[in-house]
Amino acid sequence: MQTRALFCQANIVSGDSCVPVSPLPTQTRICYFGSCQVCSPACENGGTCIHGICSCAHNYTGTYCQNRLCDAPCLHEGICTANGKCYCTISYTGSICQYPVCNPPCQNGGSCVQPDVCSCPTEWTGQTCAEKKITCPKGCYNGGKCVAPNVCSCPVGFYGKRCQKVLCEPRCQNGGVCVSPELCICPQGYHGSRCQKVKCNVHCMNGGTCLPPNQCQCPPLFYGKLCQREVCRLICFNGGRCNNNRCTCPPGFEGKHCERRPCVFEQIQIPQRRTYRKVIQEEYTVPCDLRPYHTCRRTRLKYVLITKETYRTIYTCS
Repeated sequence: MQTRALFCQANIVSGDSCVPVSPLPTQTRICYFGSCQVCSPACENGGTCIHGICSCAHNYTGTYCQNRLCDAPCLHEGICTANGKCYCTISYTGSICQYPVCNPPCQNGGSCVQPDVCSCPTEWTGQTCAEKKITCPKGCYNGGKCVAPNVCSCPVGFYGKRCQKVLCEPRCQNGGVCVSPELCICPQGYHGSRCQKVKCNVHCMNGGTCLPPNQCQCPPLFYGKLCQREVCRLICFNGGRCNNNRCTCPPGFEGKHCERRPCVFEQIQIPQRRTYRKVIQEEYTVPCDLRPYHTCRRTRLKYVLITKETYRTIYTCS
């Protein structure tokens, strides 16, 4: 262990360490077998030099223990500076940035609970508690706002002194009940946004409209329970009857207007002859070549005329 006086000459640790008064401050170092290493500049704020490196006292840090640590961690993203104080963001204040800042500040006894958020006393309201609260003792329903003593301003779709009534415009029809803005609950047998449509268990045809109770109102030119029949616009002849705008003809007549008598076809067989040539083999006898007194049989080709009788079928309309 070596102890020496600290001078403001070649042994200067820092400018702040020069104390040219008596008694002179001293510097202490631990010596080992080798040569002693001196911290230069010297360790500050009670730090100890060990092998040329400063070991700082509590609440100090830095290469030469020149920076003071903050007593408690800085909150809300605050930064601890070299002098041991917290540097806070614009939204917080306090020794460790623990208090929110409201700008403009809360009035009338309001408390700043979050940055730019005031908690107001019962009789005050507004962003900075500067507005006298208007009360509606019975309250405003469905999102309504109290704009004057006992006066509610209702949102779209609600009305009434307390905004307690629901508005359906146009109104629900056929006994429907408005249960929320523009929503009708329809009684049995009706449907649609305003209960204006009738539920039919029958299907009206050809553009017919269902009217309660399950009756079809037919357009012009159609009739029947389901508007399935078309009004006859045809003239039927020869005793024909018009059904669904078509002529039903009696036996023996046909056509769109039953104007034609159909043919009764009769089948007739007409005989006809067909003649053609045919090649046949014909036998004949001749004297034999080697035996002249004998006859020999030979064959030759010959055309003959053949006639064949057939029948052709024709049909006649009677």
